[in-house]
Formats: sequence, C-alpha cells, structure tokens
Amino acid sequence: MKHGAGHGIFAILLGLSGVSGAHARDAFGLAPIFTDHAVVQRDKPVAVWGHAGPNSMVNLTLSAGSQIVANADGQADASGVFSLALPQQAAGGPYVLTFKDSDGHTQTLDDILVGDVWLCSGQSNMEFPLKAATNGSSEVASATAPQLRIFDVPRNSQPTPVTGFAKATRWQVSSPAAAADTSAVCYFMARQLADTLHVPQGMIHASWGGTAAQL
Repeated sequence: MKHGAGHGIFAILLGLSGVSGAHARDAFGLAPIFTDHAVVQRDKPVAVWGHAGPNSMVNLTLSAGSQIVANADGQADASGVFSLALPQQAAGGPYVLTFKDSDGHTQTLDDILVGDVWLCSGQSNMEFPLKAATNGSSEVASATAPQLRIFDVPRNSQPTPVTGFAKATRWQVSSPAAAADTSAVCYFMARQLADTLHVPQGMIHASWGGTAAQL
C-alpha cells in the first residue's frame, strides 16, 4: 500500500480492468475500474483509459454542476484503445466524469471523489473479512461512511496477464452491505485515514489467501 501512487495503481490495474477480454476489443466505454462512486488520486495526474471508436477523437471532462473542473483530449488507436491523463486535482467532489468520442458515444459516471486511493493486496491476513474481525457485527453495522469507497476485485487466477475481471464489479459507498466481506485490515486503515484527514479514501481490495503475489 502506498500513498500518493494513484497514477501507478491504476496503471497496475490496467491489466485487470475489464469484465472480459472482449471489453477491450469491442465495447465503447471506460475500463470498468471506473464506475459511479469511484475515488481517483488527489495531487497526481489521473490516468483514465478505455475503448472508443477506432481512430476516433476522445474527450474526458470532470465537472461539478455546469463548471468543468478538468478536461483532457486525445485519440484512440486503430483498435479503439485510448489512455488519457486528467490534470491533478486537490481532494474534493463529488464530480461527474463524462467520456465522449467523435463517433457520438457518451458515458457519464456520477459521484466521483478525488482523494487517496489504496491498493490492498496479499494473502489470508489481508483477505480476512470485516465481519469476522473482533466486534465484527458492530463494526459492520457502523460501516456507513460516504467518504469511504470500496472496490473488491473478483478472484481470477490466470497463468498470464488478462484484460478482464472474472465478473462485473463496481465501486461502492461504504455501508454495512458493502463492507461486511471486504478486507478488515484495509477497511480499518482507510476509515481511520478518512476520519483523521477528512479526505475521501478509496480502497481497492485484491487479495487471495495462499496465493503467490508477483509484479
């Protein structure tokens, strides 16, 4: 886990960012690591990628109401893949992230926060769920925290890098339902940081007990 590495974290997740390999080849849209309720890293350029029409011009805007907070333009390659970087932003939100291409496609994501993003990965100690922790039932019951967002990466063991998640998943606002099965270690850390720093915290939980971890 490393503070201030939002750009690098999302680069790592590039290989884990679709529902299936077909997403990267065929579908219009931002990579599925980007959903409603996401947190992106403050004070660093924000890498955003996905798929558009082949060779189409692409545009990203981060806005609050009618005010555009950040903007980035570029072009997809011949297969439609693109990657852009929005200018760095201070902590804040909620914002709307809008993605358009010159073929007329549009995608809009709501309730986007700018804060700190943490990748929590490991084996059984990291995987240990909040509901099983000491006083787990009361911790789960009190897990409502609008500034804390949770993204649980589905298990998917593959011998080579893949372009997709094993199943559809999304960012969730911390709540009893969202927090019960997520990492207790990651949750307690992110909650304490949110309470102490008063900055949105996004936790990406990607652990699997008994497996090897390698980059």
